[in-house]
Amino acid sequence: MRGRFADSGDFWSRTQLDQLHGDDGTLDMAKVSAQADELLTEHPHWRAGPVHGAAPGDLVNAGGKIGYPPSSVLDTDTVDADGGPRDWAGFLQAAARGE
Repeated sequence: MRGRFADSGDFWSRTQLDQLHGDDGTLDMAKVSAQADELLTEHPHWRAGPVHGAAPGDLVNAGGKIGYPPSSVLDTDTVDADGGPRDWAGFLQAAARGE
């Protein structure tokens, strides 16, 4: 069942554990699979989507948004006067000095 549902809670919201027991009282994996198939047919939006890795760091701007321009002065004011990168502590110190 792993990887079939985006949220495994969806499976359990419509399933009782005793529905999944075989005649011998143990968990019947065929019943688990059949229940999952039935639920995903009734609720296709419950399916797990493809797993994506994190976006490369150079595609994420200072606001954490992928592919969007900076949304504030703080996002754009991250370089020193000479054009080099400014570390966060240096940025805060310069802002405190009014620079």
